[in-house]
Amino acid sequence: MLLLFVCGRKTWATKGEELEEAKKEFIEILKTLQSELGDKPYFGGDRFGFVDIVLIGFYSWFPAYQRFGNFSIEPECSKLMDWAKRCMERESVAMSLPDPDKVVGYVLQLKKLYDSATMAEEVILLDFWPSPFGVRARIALREKGVEFEYREENLRDKSPLLLQMNPVHKKIPVLIHNGKPVCESMNVVQYIDEVWSDRNPILPSDPYQRAQARFWVDFIDTKLYEPADKIWSTKGEEQETAKKKYIEVLKVLESELGDKPYFGGDNFGYVDIAMTGYYSWFEASEKCGNFSIEPECPTLMASARRCLQRESVVNSLGDSEEIVAFAFKIRKIYCV
Repeated sequence: MLLLFVCGRKTWATKGEELEEAKKEFIEILKTLQSELGDKPYFGGDRFGFVDIVLIGFYSWFPAYQRFGNFSIEPECSKLMDWAKRCMERESVAMSLPDPDKVVGYVLQLKKLYDSATMAEEVILLDFWPSPFGVRARIALREKGVEFEYREENLRDKSPLLLQMNPVHKKIPVLIHNGKPVCESMNVVQYIDEVWSDRNPILPSDPYQRAQARFWVDFIDTKLYEPADKIWSTKGEEQETAKKKYIEVLKVLESELGDKPYFGGDNFGYVDIAMTGYYSWFEASEKCGNFSIEPECPTLMASARRCLQRESVVNSLGDSEEIVAFAFKIRKIYCV
């Protein structure tokens, strides 16, 4: 009977292939019971007994199973259904079983709650493996321990889903949670922190510290991206100017970091996640630009190594050599 209960539940709580398997198994169980019933009026023979009492409780749920599973029991198990109707003629049964229509309404409410809970767990990330911005979302999700489906995007041939979910910028990363898109990397990180607020906070709880963290992330993306981009996409004087500007910005950030292990103090947080995207490209930037960051920013590099050793980061980053190879491939496209 436990197996019958499990399969019955799956007729309204699952869909697709799992639902079809549940319906098939449900009918097979009923057929086995029907075979045991045979031509007897009750499982106990001429008398209504123990097995009849145990099984008849499922009968009031049959309409719900059939409605939500979109199948019919009677064509497959006509004798068993006759048995059920015979049982229902007994006063003790008729007065004890719930109204099938009320059971359908109850299951409908259960199904809504179940579907809502299931959808809340549907987390999809549209991303591109070497992206220093996409990696921020990956790290945040893993810091929170959130299971997610990673979908690699071809940025030369963007998927219809990406264009649908981010019609304004048409860029990655895009987090799709419960069918709703969240765009822009640090906006995604903040969303992740707020939705899964019960674990590993990313932003500080103090309003002033939160404001400061947002300020520095804005500084990073406003000041650091352009020179970083030019290091591997230009050459000559333009590249030299970009390297100089890049180091200047990193020195400002190193000054803000101070002697703290992370920008968030003792805790890896919002600003660290923003910077880790750039840390993952440090080696590629140095090789493309033929320069070294550490002599100019040793404290920042120590913090970078600390961040790069975190499990959430290790599991989110692409191989550094592959990122270097990708950067040189892009340089060729730029004819540099």
